[in-house]
Amino acid sequence: MAEQLTSVKVNLHRVLKLAQAAGLAKPDHHLQFDADPYRHGLCIHLEQGRFRTDRLKGSRFAHGELSNHGVLLMTDEPQQIMISARQQVIQQHDLIQQNYHVRYCEQIQGCELTYDANHLQVQQGEQQTKVKAGMTAHTAHIVVAFSPQSDTPHSELWRVGSNVYSLSSATFSTDLTTSSELVTDVLDLETDRAEDSQQSLMVQHLAWLIGSLIFDFPLADALVIARAAMNVSRETWPQDIHAFPAVSSTDVSMSDLHQSPCNIQSGAIPFKAIHRVDFSLYPVVDDVTWIEQLLRLGVKTVQLRIKDPQQPDLEQQIKQAILLGKRYQAQVFINDYWQLAIKHQAFGVHLGQEDLHTADIQALRHAGIRLGISTHGYWEILKAQQILPSYIALGHIFPTPTKQMPSLPQGLARLRLYQQLIDAIAQTQQREIPTVAIGGIDLDNAASVLAQGVTSVAVVRAVTQATNMASAVDAFQQLFQLRKENFFARKTSFQCGEEDHVITR
Repeated sequence: MAEQLTSVKVNLHRVLKLAQAAGLAKPDHHLQFDADPYRHGLCIHLEQGRFRTDRLKGSRFAHGELSNHGVLLMTDEPQQIMISARQQVIQQHDLIQQNYHVRYCEQIQGCELTYDANHLQVQQGEQQTKVKAGMTAHTAHIVVAFSPQSDTPHSELWRVGSNVYSLSSATFSTDLTTSSELVTDVLDLETDRAEDSQQSLMVQHLAWLIGSLIFDFPLADALVIARAAMNVSRETWPQDIHAFPAVSSTDVSMSDLHQSPCNIQSGAIPFKAIHRVDFSLYPVVDDVTWIEQLLRLGVKTVQLRIKDPQQPDLEQQIKQAILLGKRYQAQVFINDYWQLAIKHQAFGVHLGQEDLHTADIQALRHAGIRLGISTHGYWEILKAQQILPSYIALGHIFPTPTKQMPSLPQGLARLRLYQQLIDAIAQTQQREIPTVAIGGIDLDNAASVLAQGVTSVAVVRAVTQATNMASAVDAFQQLFQLRKENFFARKTSFQCGEEDHVITR
């Protein structure tokens, strides 16, 4: 057990180094380890600057208490691990402890991971293992099955409350004859795995899982990152879409885990494309009067987001917004109310993650309506791309008071990584996937947001609370014009054969 924990430490340092290179951790961040005196485990913390040794004194760790950016790792049995992580709850402005019970098992041909009302079940031939699935809101029971054999897929299955989540085979199939570089990577990975023991693979996966939790990724994202990291041969933060798994989630009342409304069959027709040249400044407003003012100022994309479904003039406002869009030849998106959008032939609809399980996605597709989907991390991006939407929203980037958010602000480093993943998805699907960043964006930070590669920025207060709306709109439009000019300048410089430092300056 001591050897296993030592190996976890070594791998965690590697994960931290990669996170620092990706901008997810600061250069002066380091990991602090302390043994739990009452159990076989480690208290792991992400610290910044010089660490004060007196912070480890006292009874804090004896009771398994954790500070922010901390994880408690306990290993009572060789293949069974309990992880306790502290995450901030935005609504309560407080920290809560979440427990993840992880069971590792060997993936063999014919191994099945299933569930019933009370258990997760691992079936390997005649051997059957059941893991009791707790019903508490913040406890997840996770089964991780993997194998050193390259032709045997990894798989993860876990349950939180009444929802069951799973990761299965890779999101995209790969034709290895089309990319010599990818062929080399895959062969290297197979060689590495042949030399790795099952125990080593488990430690690597566990280190990536713990590291991702320490960096404040939610559980689903942490498991996605850990899986992707096992499928890359180079020591970089996972970016290649072929390394990422397919995601699936459903309520336990559904009979088939993989019949989620979001699992669109391969060969599905993408949603109609938006006019990308008009997808720049994207105001989100709560009243149709704002839309008319903005369209008169030359804004070409706008969203009507009315939060109260009982608002008396809801349908009238939606109908008027759609008519204004047609009059000004603009892209007007309706948030949430997809039935009314279909009824009045809207240009587009924007849906949140919670709406994907209730909205009639195929009805929207057949109506020729464009679709935008909100995402807040790796899991939701992989889930959204299955539907082939018109665009993907990434947020929230900075703290915002306009909407109560269930997640932490993403920040610029994550935004850049998410954009790189979507670019890779778009290249594989051979289509454009425009993106819009949203959350706390204003004139002071919009340029840095656009520098991460997103197509558009969504704003609320930066326009509706501006002293002079026309001036604010003009300033934003100038930012997009400047980016366009810089793009063509760099392209011209590249074609002229100028040096790299000139091209990227």
